[in-house]
Amino acid sequence: MLRSTGEPRMEKRLKAIAILALVSIFLTTLFGYGSAKGAEITFLYPNLGAAIRGTIDKFEARHADVLQHNNEPPAQPTNTSPLDGATDVSLTPLLQSSAFFNSDVEHCHSNSQWQITVTPEDYSTTAFDSGPDATNLTEMIVPSGILSRTTTYYWRARHQDNYGSWSEWSEETSFTTGATQWPAKPMNISPANGATGLGLTPTLQCSAFSGPDLGDIHAASQWQITTIGPHNIRWTVFDSEEDTHNLSSITIRVGTLYYYTGYDWRVRHKDSHGNWSDWSAETHFATIANQAPSQPINISPLDGATHVSLTLILQSSAFSDPEGDSHAASQWQITTKPGNYSTPIFVSERDIDNLTGITIPAGTLSYSTTYYWRVRHRHDYDDPTWHGWPDSLCWSDWSAETSFTTKGVPGGLSSWVWIVIGIGAATILVAGAIFRRRLIRK
Repeated sequence: MLRSTGEPRMEKRLKAIAILALVSIFLTTLFGYGSAKGAEITFLYPNLGAAIRGTIDKFEARHADVLQHNNEPPAQPTNTSPLDGATDVSLTPLLQSSAFFNSDVEHCHSNSQWQITVTPEDYSTTAFDSGPDATNLTEMIVPSGILSRTTTYYWRARHQDNYGSWSEWSEETSFTTGATQWPAKPMNISPANGATGLGLTPTLQCSAFSGPDLGDIHAASQWQITTIGPHNIRWTVFDSEEDTHNLSSITIRVGTLYYYTGYDWRVRHKDSHGNWSDWSAETHFATIANQAPSQPINISPLDGATHVSLTLILQSSAFSDPEGDSHAASQWQITTKPGNYSTPIFVSERDIDNLTGITIPAGTLSYSTTYYWRVRHRHDYDDPTWHGWPDSLCWSDWSAETSFTTKGVPGGLSSWVWIVIGIGAATILVAGAIFRRRLIRK
């Protein structure tokens, strides 16, 4: 005969214990450690909360009764946080209960269950029910998206031991969530405020996201860059709008910024509830000045060339720019005074057509005259009124001056012939004067 006073789920375990007890009774008596015929032996199993009593007759175990099964459930927990009646609680609060306790030290904490409702003492329909939870035993963060703003909630918890026994539910307590809260205002980290000499594709970096609620997620950021344009009007040159990829840094794409220009920038963060932070405090940076094109070289005519046509073609070396800018214009100058271009006989001004070669118009040059010339190149970043950089940064240095001499008058004698004729004429004049003097003396 076997009887159990414990829970049904323990019945199979207790049956096995009873069988072992009968075997123990028989062996104890057989080897002289038990009582005589009809003796009663009691085996205690305190760790299991059970006691088994057996009797023997003629060295045979007759029966074993389970006298008791005392599996005490865990102690009722208490709600420790948030405090009862707490207000301005976040949407992802940390719920905490008291520690697990059972009078039997062999019993341990295996699960907890957490429930939240909007109706006091009514958990038939819950706002949240964790079910048996083996992970969050004495504290749990309410997942995002469960709770709403400015709402009062009621909650409770219970503990389960490793034998499946549940404690009583904790006494219900309440808390009220706060009004809408926004993420913390970010800070501009890089570039540092007032930085200069930046390239045209800088990387902007801000501080890390910080939300008011535990478990808040950085959902998006928005980046803006502005500058002061003509007439002192502020222009937005870049607006990322809502950006879900570049959350704490962004690299500005090519073609957005200009050389030698000052900019201001700011950023704001958006959380997983759709709330935007305030804009960060604006900070300033300036881009590097665009380098001037490389100095050109006079190619043709060769330095010191003679018998040059009056409508010659001046040629310079090809355009070259350190940033890869395009050739926008050239300027050509010719003078008769070496190194002095204050009153040149020819100036092309800003010439967008004749970039590396120019034909000198007829009527500009004279025969048998030595001239000096130079040229400079201009790149295509050429709006200093808008961007504020010096016009000189748009032009290269002037080429090194070279000279040429135009040919003589067509059909005329060469200059050396005229020199000889001049000398001869002078000699004749002198001889004639001497001859006349001699005649007079006679």
